[in-house]
Amino acid sequence: MSISEIFSTSFSILFSRYFEFVLPFLIISLIEWFFSIILRSLPPVHYPFFIEIIIFGTLGSIILALVFNAISTGIVTQLAADEFLGKETNLKKSFSTALDVLPSIIVGVILVGIIVLIGLILLIILGIIFLVWLCLTPTVIVLERKGAIDALGRSKELTKGKWFHTFGVVIIMVVILLVASSIGSAISSLFALALPRPFTPLIEKIVSSLISPIYGVIITVLYFDLLAREELEAILMAPLIPTPYPKPEVKVEEVPTVTHRYCPYCGASLPPDAKFCPKCGASIE
Repeated sequence: MSISEIFSTSFSILFSRYFEFVLPFLIISLIEWFFSIILRSLPPVHYPFFIEIIIFGTLGSIILALVFNAISTGIVTQLAADEFLGKETNLKKSFSTALDVLPSIIVGVILVGIIVLIGLILLIILGIIFLVWLCLTPTVIVLERKGAIDALGRSKELTKGKWFHTFGVVIIMVVILLVASSIGSAISSLFALALPRPFTPLIEKIVSSLISPIYGVIITVLYFDLLAREELEAILMAPLIPTPYPKPEVKVEEVPTVTHRYCPYCGASLPPDAKFCPKCGASIE
């Protein structure tokens, strides 16, 4: 598929089951908002317990964010894959798949983040190269049931020779997400003026949930595009093996031998069973 076909297919899949794609993100947003309200309502704690609460609260928030992100990634990827392949699917099946690969997705996301961060620190372009190579890691974990380490290598293998194609998709996807985020922020700001302060983060999370599935769906379609290209290359690179054809059987029919006789008196040709010459009438026997 071309880049435009990837995006048209992705948005077709997204809008065909939009509510199912958005629902996991909405639920997660509500849970996160609920926990944030609880933390804000806790009575003030004096030093040194305050430091401990900050540390554990931060670690807890990071762990919850990783778990929620992994679950939503698994659900969206499985939903998009089934829709792309024309299979029957539902949220229950996708949620079950996400739980099966949850630890691998979390480890994979952490590893990709560390590798890309190291690349950005060493050289910005190096970080971008790593990001494109490894962008399919969670998708590979979900659809191919690979571990985190194997998924890193598989993602790089799928993008091999197709780096610029993948980079083009990633860049356009980032632009789309930035535009959608800007629109979402503007909408959130309008609601924030009319709602009580505790509800402002909730509106922001809900608006964010409406655009969050875009990334997962596009990456899933990109995965199938690169997979098809890989299979096509394997077919074209395979050595041609000549097909043995059976030799046709030739039936040889025996042709009866025809003996020609001639009249000994006039030399005329005689029929096979002639007793007299038809020309001169002489007796042959």
